[in-house]
Amino acid sequence: MEQEKINEIMAKVVGELGTEETKRADAQTSLAPKSEIIPRQESRAEDNSYPVLKSFKSNTPVLITEEYLKKTVLNGGTVLVDGNYIVTPSARDFIRRKNVQIKATSSVPQGLARQKIRPEIAKTIAIGSDHRGYSLKEMLKKSLTQLGYTIIDVGTDTVESCDYPDYAIAVAKNVSSGQAYLGIAIDSAGIGSAISANKIDEIRAAVCWDNTTAEQSRMHNNANVMCIGADNLAPAKALSMAEKFIATQYIPNERYDRRLEKIADAEKS
Repeated sequence: MEQEKINEIMAKVVGELGTEETKRADAQTSLAPKSEIIPRQESRAEDNSYPVLKSFKSNTPVLITEEYLKKTVLNGGTVLVDGNYIVTPSARDFIRRKNVQIKATSSVPQGLARQKIRPEIAKTIAIGSDHRGYSLKEMLKKSLTQLGYTIIDVGTDTVESCDYPDYAIAVAKNVSSGQAYLGIAIDSAGIGSAISANKIDEIRAAVCWDNTTAEQSRMHNNANVMCIGADNLAPAKALSMAEKFIATQYIPNERYDRRLEKIADAEKS
């Protein structure tokens, strides 16, 4: 169904107070705390990290339904609303069950959760390793290049013994400076690289050992450097983890944002 037709139907649902659903929604709205009815505010540019609901008709509130929420937001996710809104009773129950946040477009914090990705670095990955991770680094570099990513290889370039902090820090600095979107640091276990990378401001380096940790480090912690151990991973598994890490987006969430802001504050103290 075309969006214009959907908008017309939604407008009719909100405008015709004779419908039972709208009567219930209005009753709920009249009893709702003021914080649940957000007035129109000057909105910022959209960010695809959040689904955005907009008023499609002047002075008409947005109707937030359970069906819409099920299609657009994950557990603990956030929906931005540009304008006034009404929440149907079933949607209100869904919001409570799934811990969904409803916010005005202008109210979302500008910090880590709203981090913009410049087009020129969106597919740029910094990668580095010590001598123990050299072979795995070379494989990942080749495979990710074939997948269309631009790779910044900070070394090492040989199998001769070297110090992992040099390369983990180089990866982290490329990410912190905005030269790369994400980073991958490799040593024998991944632990030393994570310790080293996390000394750089605005770096959240996570040791990952499977697809689940690679995904959750991004989704929940907004990690921007993945640290892995070459001694513990088969090449195919490491590549799968790298793809998962790169493809997963951080899910903005009031709790997660708050925790990341505490980490950022600690870096400044």
